[in-house]
Amino acid sequence: MAAWLRRATLWLGNQKSEGARSNFLQINDHIQMHMKLAVAIFLVASMSMYAQAQNRSGGKVSKRNSVPNWDVSSSCRAASQFAYNQSAGEREKACIESENRTREKLAGDWSTFPADERTRCIKSIEWFSPTYTELVACLEMYSDARRARENATTPDNPQRSTLA
Repeated sequence: MAAWLRRATLWLGNQKSEGARSNFLQINDHIQMHMKLAVAIFLVASMSMYAQAQNRSGGKVSKRNSVPNWDVSSSCRAASQFAYNQSAGEREKACIESENRTREKLAGDWSTFPADERTRCIKSIEWFSPTYTELVACLEMYSDARRARENATTPDNPQRSTLA
């Protein structure tokens, strides 16, 4: 029990007025009820956010060095609402098929990407509805940046002119 609550309880215990003591107990019960309600709301919100993060990330970053298994249906469903050349159902189906093809290609190329880049890319997109297209784009950007660093002009490696 909080120190202020103990002091107030002792003070009220010494009071002759039953009305003051009754009011204090009612207020104390009211505060405790609101605190319990606030804790319950916080716990429910925390659990649902944790569950969403786990569902979206497929549980965790793959420890088997394989392409993660994500449910892309929510991303495709949302994307299907904004294209106009087909019905929403057809667009969603086409999106899911495209994501499945992208995952299959990514699975074949997975070992060609450095493990640290794979991990960084997965972690950067796993907190929302990730797609394999986004994962491929991230991995390609890391690969392009790595190649640019390797091909950078240095005093030992001057850039050659193609004019001659």
